[in-house]
Amino acid sequence: YMGFGLNDADYHEALGVCGDGPPPEILNSSGKSGSPLFVSHDRRLVLKCVPIWEAKNLEKMMPEYAEHVLTYPDTLLTKFCGLYSLTRNNDTLHYVAMMNVFPPGAKPVEQYDLKGSLRNRVTDDDASPDVARKDKDLKRLMVVPDAPAVYVRLQRDAEFLLKHDRMDYSLLVGIVPCAPGARP
Repeated sequence: YMGFGLNDADYHEALGVCGDGPPPEILNSSGKSGSPLFVSHDRRLVLKCVPIWEAKNLEKMMPEYAEHVLTYPDTLLTKFCGLYSLTRNNDTLHYVAMMNVFPPGAKPVEQYDLKGSLRNRVTDDDASPDVARKDKDLKRLMVVPDAPAVYVRLQRDAEFLLKHDRMDYSLLVGIVPCAPGARP
């Protein structure tokens, strides 16, 4: 997490493990796993409960992941900060901590979890507006600034994931209103 602009004190405070700060809040999730998501009070970190097999896979690929992120700081891959196991009454839960893709203060008015597929890629009409929509829900033209460079980044990240047999990849896109006079 230090490579992502957080020091130890900020990281621990954001997770709510020290100090008197508020605990993380629960987020709505449209993910297939139904795993709970939490966001830190400062909105810099997201915590996700993951199954044991996913925790083991993440742990196994972490050395090469760290190398990839350090070599390509413009990566679009999730920026993982920590992997934790909590045991209570012989029940163990595994959590991954990651940087929020949306900077603090940026509240998207729309979010899309894009996989590049149309199969089962529509969100229920009664889903909360805070839930990320899916591919078939995207009904607007999106202009991507510097699209060729973004394509190169996606290609590089996809090659990394393929090397690790991790191809359930999606791109989270948020639409955040710009301040008056600001450039997108």
